[in-house]
Amino acid sequence: MATASTIISSFRGRLSPARAPRVLERKIALMYGHLPAGLAAGLAAALTLTFILPSPDGRGALLSWGLANLVVASLRYWDCLAYKRRPQGSARGHLGALVLGAAAQGALWGLLGWHWFSAVSLDPLFITLVLACMAGGAVIFLTPIYLAYVVNVIPLLVPVCLRLLGAGVGLQRMAGGVGLVYAVAMLYASARASRWLGDALASASENEDLAADLGQRKAHLEQVVEERTRSLSVAIAQLTEGLRDKEQERQRAARSDANHLSLLQAINEGFGHVDAQEIFLFANPAAEKIFGVAPGTLVGRSLVSFLDSEGAELVRRETGTRSQGLSNRYVCPIILDDGRQRTLQVNASPIRDADGQFLGASAVFEDITERLEAEARERRLQAELHHAQKLESIGSLAGGVAHDMNNILGAVQAIVQTLMQKHAREAGLLEELAIIERASIRGRDLVKSLTHFVRKELTEPEPLDLNALVREEAALLARTTLGKVALVVDLEEPLPAVLGERAALAGVLMNLCGNALDAMPEAGSLVLRTRGLPDGWIELTLEDTGKGMPPEVLVRAMEPFYTTKAIGKGTGLGLAMAYATVKAHGGSMTMQSEVGRGTTVLIRLPSAKFPMASGPAGLRAEPAGALRILQVDDDDLILASIPLLLELQGHTVTTAAGGQEALDRLGGGLEVDLVILDLNMPGMNGLETLHRLRALRPGLPVLLATGYLDPATETELGRFGQALSIAKPFSMQELNGMLKRLTALESA
Repeated sequence: MATASTIISSFRGRLSPARAPRVLERKIALMYGHLPAGLAAGLAAALTLTFILPSPDGRGALLSWGLANLVVASLRYWDCLAYKRRPQGSARGHLGALVLGAAAQGALWGLLGWHWFSAVSLDPLFITLVLACMAGGAVIFLTPIYLAYVVNVIPLLVPVCLRLLGAGVGLQRMAGGVGLVYAVAMLYASARASRWLGDALASASENEDLAADLGQRKAHLEQVVEERTRSLSVAIAQLTEGLRDKEQERQRAARSDANHLSLLQAINEGFGHVDAQEIFLFANPAAEKIFGVAPGTLVGRSLVSFLDSEGAELVRRETGTRSQGLSNRYVCPIILDDGRQRTLQVNASPIRDADGQFLGASAVFEDITERLEAEARERRLQAELHHAQKLESIGSLAGGVAHDMNNILGAVQAIVQTLMQKHAREAGLLEELAIIERASIRGRDLVKSLTHFVRKELTEPEPLDLNALVREEAALLARTTLGKVALVVDLEEPLPAVLGERAALAGVLMNLCGNALDAMPEAGSLVLRTRGLPDGWIELTLEDTGKGMPPEVLVRAMEPFYTTKAIGKGTGLGLAMAYATVKAHGGSMTMQSEVGRGTTVLIRLPSAKFPMASGPAGLRAEPAGALRILQVDDDDLILASIPLLLELQGHTVTTAAGGQEALDRLGGGLEVDLVILDLNMPGMNGLETLHRLRALRPGLPVLLATGYLDPATETELGRFGQALSIAKPFSMQELNGMLKRLTALESA
C-alpha cells in the first residue's frame, strides 16, 4: 500500500508554491477531459453485466446500481461543466468535489461487487476480474489526481477481496489475495504514474514559465537591444557630428592660425615670442628689421644680447613682473649689431601652460627712436616758442616804456650837448657834462636793448670790430672791479668784422660781464676770448670761476624775469635781453655751468662780408645850412630841449604839441624847410599826420623820430619820398647827418 508521503508528494509534485496551483488546474482539466470516456466505459460495463447475469435479481441490483451510478456521473459531469465556467485560480474548490465523486463511484462498484458475491451465483474470480478491470480502467482518468484514484479503488476492490479471503474457499481466497495484491500494485503504479504525470506537468509548466520568461527576456532583450541600438545610433550620430565639428573647428583653427601668422608677418610692428630666459622662439619680419638682423636669424637669439648692463637689469625686472602673471609696458634701449642705438617700446604679456607654469611672453616691439627725437625737437621748439613769446610780450611792454624813456634821455642828451657847446672852454664843466652824456648814452643803449625783444632784425647794422667792443668793456671793468677779479683778455688778431649795432652788442657784453662779477663777490677770474672760426663765424667766449648754476637753474637762465638774485638785485631780464640781441644779429648763444666750477657763455656771430669802418666818427659834425624847422612832439621835455640844440646850429625852430596843431599851422601859411615829426603821439599819430601832411605839402621833407620802428611802419615810410627816420634819443652828430641827407634829397 502506498505511503502517505508518497500520496502527498505525488499529489503536490516537485513544484514551487507559485507554480503548484497551475499544475493542479492542469491535472483537473486532464481528469475532466477523461471523464466522459470513463463514464461511457462504466455504462458499457454495466450493460454487459446486465446481459450476462443469469438471475433477474442480479439484473435488478445492477439496474439499481446503474441508476445510482448515473446520478453520480451526472453530478460529476455537472461539476465538470461548472469547472469550465470557474474563475481563474479556483481549482482547489473543485478538487474536493472531484475526490468525493470518485469515492462515491468506487463505493457504488464495491457495493455491487459485494452484492454480487453474496446474492448472485457468479464466479468470484470473474467478479474479481471485472472489478480489477474496472480499477485498471480507473487508472486512465483518475491517475492525474492520485487521491481520487485511491478513494475510488479502495472501496472498489478492498471490500470484495476481503470478502473473498474470509469465505474460506481456496480459490476464493486466492482470488481475494490476488485482488489485494493487484490493488496494492495498482495503487503503487498509479502513484508512480501520478508522480510521473505531476513531474511532466510541472516540467511542462516550468518549461512554459521558462518559455514565457525567455519570451519576456527576449522581448526585454530585444527592447534593450533596440534601445541600445537606437542609443548607439544616436551616439554614433553625435560622435560623427562631434568629429565633424572638431574637424571643422580644427580647420577653422588652422585657417585662423594661418591668418594670424600672415597678419603677424605683414604688420609693421615687431612681434615675437620669447621663453622664460628671453630667448626668441618666434619673430616676424618687422621685429627682425627693428633689431637689424637678417631674416630668420633672430629666432634663437637672446634679447639680452642687444642690451647693455642697465638694459639687461631692466629686462630681468620686467620678466619677473610677467612671471607673476602681469602684463607690462616699458621703454628699453637696445644696441644693434652695427653699434647703432635704438629705443624700443615693449608691450609684453605672459604665456602660461595649463598648470599655470610661466613659459615666456608674447611681445610687441615698436621702434620709438624717431618719435622720441621728434618729441624732443617739439619740446625744444615749444620751449623756444614759449621763450620767444615771453620775449615778444616783454618787448611789446618795452616798446611802450622805450618811448617815454627815449624822450627823457633825448631831453637830457640835448641839454648836455647844448651846455657843452655853450661852455666849450670850461674844462671842468665839460668833464662833468661828459659824464652825464655817457650816462644818457648808456641809458639809451639799455632802452635799445629792450627793443630787441620785438625787433626781429637790426635797424641800423654796420660793420663792427668785436675786439674793440671787448676792449672797451674790459677797460670799464678794470676801473670798477677794484682788482678783486682777475681779468684776462684773449683776442685773436686780426678778426673779421661783424655786422651789427654797436650799442646792442655792447649791452650784451655789459650784461654778461655784470652777471659774472655777481657770481664772484669775493674774488675770481674772468676770461674774455675771441676766435675766428673756419666757417666764417666769429666766436666770443666769457668764462668765470664763480659759484656756477645747478641744472634746474641753467635750463631757465635765459627766461625773461627768471632770477635767483634777491629782490632789488636783479630783474631777470639781463640774460633774456642778451639772448634776444644775439638772435637779432643772426647768431647763437649757449651756456655751460656747474655748481662750484663757474659758468661759460659761448656766443657765435656771422662775420661781415665787407671791410670795417676806418674808425669812429668825430664828436662833431658839420652843421647843415640854416633851416626853418617845425618840431612836432607831444612831450614837453622834447619841445623844450631839442629846439635849443637846433638853434645853436643856426636853425629856426617852431614847435607844435601834436599832429593836428602842426597841420593847422602849415594850413595857416607857416613856411618851413623841414619837419621833425614824433611817431608815437596820442590822437593823431606820426604816420597819420605824415599822410595828411603829404596831401597838404607834397614835397616837404620829414624826419620821423621814434624810439622803435616796427617793420610794417618802416615799409609804409618807404612809400613816401623825402622822408627818413631817426632813432630816439639821438645825438647832435646823428641829427646833423639826417638833416644833411634830407636837404640833399630835396636838392635832388
